[in-house]
Amino acid sequence: MAAVFVSAVLSFQGPASAFADDPVDATARRMDDRLFFVQSLSRGWEPLLTDFEVTLASLGDGDRTPVLKIRDTAAERYADLRAGDGTEAGEKRAFSLYDLLARDAVVAARRTEFALKAATIELKWADRAEKRGDDEGALKLALSAAKRSPGFQPAYDMIARLGIKQAEKAEARDDFYAALDVLTQSTQLLPETTPARAKLDQKRSQILATTGEVGIEWLGAADRMAKVRGPKTDFASAQLEFRPLAGQKAPPQQQAGRPMRLRNGRYEVVARGNGPAEFRAGQIDLTSQGASVTLVAAVPANMVIVPATGGEDAFLIDRTEVTVSEFRSPGTGNLGGDRTAASGVNWQQATAYAAASGKELPTIRQWFTAAFGDPDGKGRRYPWGDTTPQSGTHFVGAEGIESPQSVDSCAAGASRFGCVNMAGNVYEWLADERFIGSSFKRGDLKRDIAGPDDNTASWSADLLRDPVPSFECWNRMQPADRTRHFNHHAREDGATYTQVGLRCVVPLGKPRRNP
Repeated sequence: MAAVFVSAVLSFQGPASAFADDPVDATARRMDDRLFFVQSLSRGWEPLLTDFEVTLASLGDGDRTPVLKIRDTAAERYADLRAGDGTEAGEKRAFSLYDLLARDAVVAARRTEFALKAATIELKWADRAEKRGDDEGALKLALSAAKRSPGFQPAYDMIARLGIKQAEKAEARDDFYAALDVLTQSTQLLPETTPARAKLDQKRSQILATTGEVGIEWLGAADRMAKVRGPKTDFASAQLEFRPLAGQKAPPQQQAGRPMRLRNGRYEVVARGNGPAEFRAGQIDLTSQGASVTLVAAVPANMVIVPATGGEDAFLIDRTEVTVSEFRSPGTGNLGGDRTAASGVNWQQATAYAAASGKELPTIRQWFTAAFGDPDGKGRRYPWGDTTPQSGTHFVGAEGIESPQSVDSCAAGASRFGCVNMAGNVYEWLADERFIGSSFKRGDLKRDIAGPDDNTASWSADLLRDPVPSFECWNRMQPADRTRHFNHHAREDGATYTQVGLRCVVPLGKPRRNP
């Protein structure tokens, strides 16, 4: 009954005072009286705050300062009460009221005080989050507290501790970008002169000093590779395996299309793309200055990569000579069907086939590089090395063989890049209308050639390094060149063409950052 009586008295007195006073002042006194009784009775806080919002809205755009001051006092006292009641709901309500006062308190000088109270509650929440294992959530709360109340040292200390803790977790899983991101995020709100900032900067420097970025340089533009017909392995989003060579921890597999940062060390790099081919990208020495891996955008079926050598750009070349089946149906990838080497091919047919496959005939320097590991042919003595040639083992060409053999014959004669039968089986066309490589009808890799008449000495032609002129080339030769190649050119009757086939190349150009 007493509460009802007091309420009735207040309701009666409020309007009566309003007749004599300024409406805002009268309203302020009425709300102050309500605050007194709410505080005395320890209840009715939420209806009181709701009434403040309704009352303030009813006062319009005039000077509402007297009422706002009472509202701020009520909000502060209620926030203090809820902050100390020991409940989670109480802390949340106190935080929302302190946050309101930090933004809107009439006495602007007190806003920092309210911001600090809100930040103190956030830091309590951060501590609880950390205890239940939510370090990420705890760090977000600590960062929010520091942003809300600049200079709040407990928040700075927690940020440093949690930032380093999070960074070390990311380091343990080799996610160094995540480690650096969390350290950068943590330092943004900390003044440079604070010890907390110094700890974070030290950790960041340590990560940068012990890891390095791995960049990728691509060989073969995507549009150029798209012109090559047949199946191929795409490496644009390849999975990269970094195999340690210096005893360090093996990193997780990386994806070619994403940024990479690894622990410093020596690695062998192997790429596995979208297809059957595996690409060995060689070794890198990774330091804090970074390193680059060179990848090919794609590898068509039955082709191998020949790296840049002696100023020549890298290129792809057919692992084997073109087969009968492939020659009949360009772009099938030289797989399956009749694996016999295609032969009896003239230069125009070879050029047309290469164009239909999206490829080219090799230049003499490309062929030399693929065969001997050197564009001038001064590397290995033979494609397989310096071992004395053995017909039937290193190359096709022996007594009694009168026709091309399988392109897969004589694997022991492969070049350092994996090209088979660059010596023997069939001659191979070059881009300048010459052919090279010896054929299935020869049991050796040289040919004794007599001079243009009986009075000149004979000379030995090296069929692996001395291309044979085609008949068309022969007709355009200068006399001095004809003398050198006398009896070594393709005869007009086409008998030599029965021994000529081909393999093709795809130029890759200069390395670049985008595939």
